[in-house]
Amino acid sequence: MEGTMKAVLKKNLDRGVAIEEIPIPQINDDEVLLKVRAAGICGSDVHMFEGAASYKIFERFFPLVMGHEFCGDIVEIGKDVTTVKPGDRVISRVAHSCGDCHYCRSDRMHFCADAFTRIIGLQKNGGFAEYIAINQQSCILMPDSISYELGALVEPLGVTGNAVADSGLTLGETVVIQGPGPIGLLTLLHAKARGAGKTIVIGTSKDKIRLEQAKAFDADHIIIADQEDPVEAVKSLTGGYGADIVFEASGVPQLIQTALNMVDKTGRVVLEGIYGSEGTVDFTPMVRSAKKLIGTYGGPISWERIIAWLGANSQYAKLPQQVITHRTTLDDAENAFERSVNKENIKELFIND
Repeated sequence: MEGTMKAVLKKNLDRGVAIEEIPIPQINDDEVLLKVRAAGICGSDVHMFEGAASYKIFERFFPLVMGHEFCGDIVEIGKDVTTVKPGDRVISRVAHSCGDCHYCRSDRMHFCADAFTRIIGLQKNGGFAEYIAINQQSCILMPDSISYELGALVEPLGVTGNAVADSGLTLGETVVIQGPGPIGLLTLLHAKARGAGKTIVIGTSKDKIRLEQAKAFDADHIIIADQEDPVEAVKSLTGGYGADIVFEASGVPQLIQTALNMVDKTGRVVLEGIYGSEGTVDFTPMVRSAKKLIGTYGGPISWERIIAWLGANSQYAKLPQQVITHRTTLDDAENAFERSVNKENIKELFIND
């Protein structure tokens, strides 16, 4: 397809983005051209918007079209494409694996050495545009029962589903979620679906609409961390012992230690946020209490399984969409990011007609 398209670009590490007309990408033989219908702003996109130091490693790929949570319609295919066809509705993986490296051969495709050189929205042009070229292996067919908006949530639902799986959550355990953004709220849904007992969500007074949504998702307790000591509050709610599991979803490095302080002996802290800077942890008390610090990044809960879960249960197909509070256009990208920084939204989507 010839012509130009609108796109949201990161051109340098200064704060902000550029909204420009750029050429529609020309596809290779094993690629498809996707008309993007819905694309979500991730917390990592917000870090990039703000120019966080941890994103300097990607500066060599600038100028770059941002965005990795998206879905749409295939409008063109390369001559070697056999798995999908024009008109198919698909969700795009963040990267496709090689199938032959150490990680692929040990069933850890999400750590594929090859895939980590071509991450969409970080190392190659992403979905904050009208069109994107993606490899056929990145395409996951989206059933008609899944809307474009819900399709744009499959990536964060995969992140949170794997976080809960990696935690080893068992029936009736007390769960704390620190950070009520989209990842924290979707973690709450997954934790309740897996059988969590008492659920506690921690935010600040700036998280008003996010904490209201946590209540709508049936969180048992809400703690506002700038109004009371969150560690003491969690211990008060757990007989003085602390939680079985804390999901650290704030992306604030200093709160890793806070999470460790509020978990019970032998409890688990699961890190699922992306951090804009380094943090420190006092390891000796952690060791003496046999607490576990778990990093989670992808895993066995594949996007296909997320789609099957959503398709099989109408309740869980409806609930995640409640985190979408704003829908806008690419022209409004600067304001959309500012709303995200200021926590005026929960999840915001770019919608293309």
